[in-house]
Amino acid sequence: MNRNLLYSHKINNLIQTSILLMTMTGVIGLLGWTVAGNRGIIFALLSILIVVLFSPHVPPQLLLRALKARRFSALDFPQLFNAAALIAERADLDFVPELYYIPSDEMNAFAVGDSKNVAICLTGGLIQRLTGRELVAILAHEAAHIRNKDLMVMRLAVIAGRITEALSFFGKILFIISLPAFIGGDVVFLAPLFIIIFAPTVSIFLQLALSRTREFEADRLSTQLTGDPAALITALQKIETYQQGFWRNLLLPRWYYHQSPLLRSHPATSERIALLRALEQQPARYPPSA
Repeated sequence: MNRNLLYSHKINNLIQTSILLMTMTGVIGLLGWTVAGNRGIIFALLSILIVVLFSPHVPPQLLLRALKARRFSALDFPQLFNAAALIAERADLDFVPELYYIPSDEMNAFAVGDSKNVAICLTGGLIQRLTGRELVAILAHEAAHIRNKDLMVMRLAVIAGRITEALSFFGKILFIISLPAFIGGDVVFLAPLFIIIFAPTVSIFLQLALSRTREFEADRLSTQLTGDPAALITALQKIETYQQGFWRNLLLPRWYYHQSPLLRSHPATSERIALLRALEQQPARYPPSA
């Protein structure tokens, strides 16, 4: 693939991710200052550090058990199992992620865990409706998330969001306690109140934007791992068609419910496909894996 194109996408995503994470930190600092002045800033930033270092990690097995997931073996699906090993090698992972089957008709795939204990989950609907090449492309996409440490990045974003919610709640309590003084004639400054009320909403929007950015980067890297952008394109098209509903997509293709881009955790499929088509025009680094 064209190295200049890939490098440009990688740098743009890195810059966007850095800006979003710094903005989330800035929102927490601003909220901390609004609630408790300079001490609030120090408290907020220390809270992030403490939670990141000492927060308990929930083993992915608990989630997998709740979803009734079953672990794949080489005998269950040898083609997929071998593809996972090959993708892990190409991604320079120190391990081959465990594969799990989720008995659901939904078309979905996701990675759970941390750097030492990661699993990739595939639903029954996805396995039944995608071809071998398309499943390999989806595996590569999830492996790209693992390679890019997206699980850790999004965990940091969630932690920042929780701390923002806690500070906002504390600020609202202080405001309620201070109401008698305001009623008695003290001036009410609206700007701090708006910060306290709307900071959690801003944090959520930033989390969603960060998630969309990481999805673009995972798409880019997955095409390097498989050398087969076309397979990921058709997989995304099938998933979107299923999610919209076949008859609604066929009869009313322009009238289906359009969710605001700001509320999406993933970029619009059309935007992802546009990126993949640009990569598709370049020579493949690897031949298709299946």
